[in-house]
Amino acid sequence: MVDEEGNIAEGNYDREIALLAAHFPKAPPSDYTPKGGGSAFERVNTELVGELLGKASNQSAPGDDRISAGILKVFWEWDQQRITQLVRACIRLGHHQELWKTAKGIVIPKAGKLDYSKVRAYRVICLLDVISKLVERTAGHLIADHLERKKGLHEGQYGCRKCRSCIDAVAALMNRTQQAWGGKKIAGALFDRLVRLLLGWHFILLLGGPAPSPLTRFTPFLFRNLPLEVSE
Repeated sequence: MVDEEGNIAEGNYDREIALLAAHFPKAPPSDYTPKGGGSAFERVNTELVGELLGKASNQSAPGDDRISAGILKVFWEWDQQRITQLVRACIRLGHHQELWKTAKGIVIPKAGKLDYSKVRAYRVICLLDVISKLVERTAGHLIADHLERKKGLHEGQYGCRKCRSCIDAVAALMNRTQQAWGGKKIAGALFDRLVRLLLGWHFILLLGGPAPSPLTRFTPFLFRNLPLEVSE
């Protein structure tokens, strides 16, 4: 395998280093210190944790601890309070267990590549422990809920928001475009490649027409010093 600097990685260890350097670059140093206090953890209860755990797919591959979502759901039925208190404590303390940060990396070759000796001809799928993802999802839910209640997101932001799917975004864009056409104005839209593939006919329609064409503590701690074990 050839890394991005042109060096040849022969052994398993050298290939792991090359893959880690290419796909998981180190974050720049930061002296940011989040504020203490906060009461977001008070909203963590069995109802919330149970709902987020229920959304986890039983078909997803487990992390390094080999505990799948299905097994954790069995544990949940046995002792909901214990798991809830564990998640709540992580949010309250702004702490994410170091053991949960170890990801199992599965190396998969990308289709259609001409040279599979290049490190970029492969992708790495990271498998984290389900309990780790549960704490992460809880923190993400609390952050999103806070932003929604404080109206901290732009009205045009649709990604990762409840009741704001890709179809809703297209519907709003089509409505605004038709209003522009009604006023004899030019309307246009720019999409990335993926959206053009998924919404090709909408893209053509829009260009046609009459007109010319505590969470502040937990989040940085979660992404600090993430180890990864690479498997082929």
